[in-house]
Amino acid sequence: MLNGKKLLSIDDPAFGLKAGAVESARTLDPDVLCLFYHNPDIWGPMQDDGGAEAKDIDFGLITESEASLDYVFVTTSVDGDLAALFMFKMENSRCYSIHSALLPQYWGKGVAPACGMSACMWMFEHTGCLKIITLVPDFNSPALAMAMDAGMVIEGINRSSFMKGGVLHDQTRLGFTKEELLCQ
Repeated sequence: MLNGKKLLSIDDPAFGLKAGAVESARTLDPDVLCLFYHNPDIWGPMQDDGGAEAKDIDFGLITESEASLDYVFVTTSVDGDLAALFMFKMENSRCYSIHSALLPQYWGKGVAPACGMSACMWMFEHTGCLKIITLVPDFNSPALAMAMDAGMVIEGINRSSFMKGGVLHDQTRLGFTKEELLCQ
């Protein structure tokens, strides 16, 4: 229970996945990053006005610099097939923000929360991360539902902080700690 809400585990029947069906691992492969970020269905919605174009990003340089923990890319597979990529950006030595990308063929399949939980568990187990946060623009209700279904708790509103289509949107800040996720 977290804030009165029963949280699910990855192998909970409510996710419709058997134990071991969802697995996560760190990636340093620029081709994997391109698979997600060069997909306009993924990159377009996640970028705010004035953000970088995916075609202008050298993913080889990003992965070379990933020897540090400033950015950690974690893939998640469902039944052995690549389904999602999560970028964790270090906010400080113990807190990371998460940015998620799910391949379109997995949209609406109900696996996104389990993929997100698996990636977060990987971070908690393999880095010094103790807290993960995310900011979800108010127009992205599927991302908000995914974060909440994965056990994140609303921590506040970042007002007028995301520009999309020339309109400023609020962002909901959500998060959870290592203890909260691993004690579910």
